[in-house]
Amino acid sequence: INGADSKTISCCFDFVMTNPPFYDTLEEASLRRNGDGRERIDKSESEGVYHRGGELGFVIDMIRDSFHLQQQVKWYTSMIGRKKNLIAVERLLKWLGFSKANVRVTSFIQGKTTRWGIGWTFEKMPARTARTKSLALTFDVKVPVQRRLVPLLKNIEENEVLKEVANRIYQFAHYDVKIPIKLKCSTRTDTASHGSEIIITIIADTEYSCKSTFFDDHQIRQVRFYSFLVGETRKTLKLPLLLPREGHFLLDARIKVLKDFDEVSNICRSVVVNVHSFSHSAKGSDIIGKIIGQMKGEISRTNRRWRRKKDREGQL
Repeated sequence: INGADSKTISCCFDFVMTNPPFYDTLEEASLRRNGDGRERIDKSESEGVYHRGGELGFVIDMIRDSFHLQQQVKWYTSMIGRKKNLIAVERLLKWLGFSKANVRVTSFIQGKTTRWGIGWTFEKMPARTARTKSLALTFDVKVPVQRRLVPLLKNIEENEVLKEVANRIYQFAHYDVKIPIKLKCSTRTDTASHGSEIIITIIADTEYSCKSTFFDDHQIRQVRFYSFLVGETRKTLKLPLLLPREGHFLLDARIKVLKDFDEVSNICRSVVVNVHSFSHSAKGSDIIGKIIGQMKGEISRTNRRWRRKKDREGQL
């Protein structure tokens, strides 16, 4: 691996797995255990001691090496014995621009002992993953219609109701939502489920390149891996973010017409809207929260803006 060119070889190995030396000095490795005073397990100095920062220093150096190798290895993994070191490594990976989908953490529990495993990758990850699931929302929308008894006309009516709610979502995403970025929508129809559904995907109206996730040599030289601990910002280093093509976030809004009429008025069709969101960064989570917070009132037209509009129309 050391002699290979990371920019010409896409991948050589599926993963690297390490169990770092736990201590940073020989004296620390020789002390009795704090809890019960037992002797440490016999290990040579090279096995148990890493003089450049112990366990945390080993993983940080491993992250530095991974920046040179990048996609020659799909997943870089390490075991971590101290929770504070796990938190520091997670912070560092986030600071370096790894999205939620590009980092995995798990725990190993045996009796009263807990250890952790962490992995990171430079691979482009899909926008929708279990790791990146964020807020969800379900609500009903009442759409006024004329009741039709002929089956063919009822199908036409259902399509009209779906289009009405879809148009409301487009209007909300393009004009009504109050967030500092522009959004764009795409639509597809799901006919595999019982009855037809329309799925509207909402993302930022920004192009994210997925041609390469490589960091160039200049960026690698700029990375001072301990500088994040003293508050240096990513913007100073101009590091790229490892994001999917869709960017920081993605929302899927599935809309489907319920079969029964509204029991109260009998002149409305109920449309259920299920929203699932996926976030790849803190910025994405913040935007999702703002969209979800405004979406129900705008689409169902029950918020203060729409109530005032109905009141004004009633006075005319």
